[in-house]
Amino acid sequence: MTSRRILLWTINGVLLITLFFLYFHYPNDRRRASQQTLAARYRKPYKFTDDGFSANAWHWPSTLASFKGKPNLQYLEIGVFEGRSLLWMLENILTDPSSRATAIDIFLGDLEDRFVANLSMSGFREKVRILKGRSQEELRGLPLRSFDIIYVDGSHRAKDVYVDAALSWGLLKTGGLLIFDDYLYVLNGPLDQRPKASIDAFILAFGDELEIVLKDYQVVLQKKGNFCRRYHCSTIGKYGYDWVERKLYEITNDKPIPLSEREKLAMERLLHVYVEVRNDKKALGRFKEHNEDFLTLQKKLNLLP
Repeated sequence: MTSRRILLWTINGVLLITLFFLYFHYPNDRRRASQQTLAARYRKPYKFTDDGFSANAWHWPSTLASFKGKPNLQYLEIGVFEGRSLLWMLENILTDPSSRATAIDIFLGDLEDRFVANLSMSGFREKVRILKGRSQEELRGLPLRSFDIIYVDGSHRAKDVYVDAALSWGLLKTGGLLIFDDYLYVLNGPLDQRPKASIDAFILAFGDELEIVLKDYQVVLQKKGNFCRRYHCSTIGKYGYDWVERKLYEITNDKPIPLSEREKLAMERLLHVYVEVRNDKKALGRFKEHNEDFLTLQKKLNLLP
């Protein structure tokens, strides 16, 4: 091996180590500042043994800014542990006297005592309803369309995450936010032990009813009010396509839009692809540029902006 090749390998190795160090030890300014805000600025000397919140929820100050101080705000948290995230919400977002929170946890060991002690110290005990039990059971007793923000951070098993999400979606108001923690959680086990598979499946299944606000270690979804409510219907833009009737309708007024047989076939072909890519900005961009069926119908219907 020549000395020149050894030198090049050494330089490349140093560069890789440097990049690795910078990536993991110097997060961007916005993320770092947000983490410090979340971790360091509690108003009371709460007793926490673990912080799995601050690094993952760096975006909460900006994501939840529009909710701050609103009257009658309703917040639901699944998996409260010692209360670090719930107390942050109480101190920073649920600041109006009329706002309320609901906390669900199975509270193993002495966890309930630690959580209640922190909550009592906060001075907000009367604003929080505590439900001790499995979320898949407790969620069924809560009123539909009653919460503005729901945070899912309970069991990480894929089936539990999916059930929590599906039940929570019915409890969420239009315009409300559903927040998942641990989207990128890695366990040395099969996919059914990780949240990611269920969150991806939920986004695919409920894709026409939501907008993705953030997809990072946490995922934030906003519930839309404008989607097709027919039994077998796919939504694209302001339209819904009924697969049984094979008819296109305007969502807002249920007005039918005439299509030729050729246009119906084109609509059906493009919807098979669109449903797969609608929540992936890059894939959607490629779809809008290169899908011939879309380009043909876009000229007539203005399907998507």
